[in-house]
Amino acid sequence: MLKVYIVQAKIEDESLLELYNLIEITQTAPDPKDREHSLQLELVSYFADADIIITSIRMKKRLERHVEWDIAVRLSDIHISIFC
Repeated sequence: MLKVYIVQAKIEDESLLELYNLIEITQTAPDPKDREHSLQLELVSYFADADIIITSIRMKKRLERHVEWDIAVRLSDIHISIFC
């Protein structure tokens, strides 16, 4: 299961709802066998716990208001998504 943290700043409400729905859908597959072979996402409330950070912020100073830079850099080597 991948842990996801969403930096809500600059993401439109409609897009946020879509992201939250996507995460929820991955957790509620009707058959447990389907869950074993599908993408599973879990929303986390603290960025340091995340495997993936989703953000629309593109400037370092602005991102640092929401996420510690050293963690963002560490995750950028793995998974960091810029959501437009």
